[in-house]
Amino acid sequence: MFGEKKNDEAASLTWDQAAEAALEQAISQAPVPGMLRGRVKSELKKAAEEHARQQGHTNVTAEDLMNGMLAKLPANMKAKVEEAMKQGPRGLEDLKKDLGS
Repeated sequence: MFGEKKNDEAASLTWDQAAEAALEQAISQAPVPGMLRGRVKSELKKAAEEHARQQGHTNVTAEDLMNGMLAKLPANMKAKVEEAMKQGPRGLEDLKKDLGS
């Protein structure tokens, strides 16, 4: 939208089904007002595509989405999420409770 090169780069990436499903799940569970969901989705897509490009990918994966999201988190929140991920499903459940979701 703001520059032809950026649009060309975005168009060159495809999203695999798992990444698309993960994005939709993240948006549906995001604690944001409905009117902001489009913006949040756009920001998450941008972060995932940026990560995918940095890795030399032409296809955005769920891993690219996760890493793109993590890159955008404040340092203290990123550390909490990473620690919860190390603990597996139980750690993520505990994080969800801590965040009041």
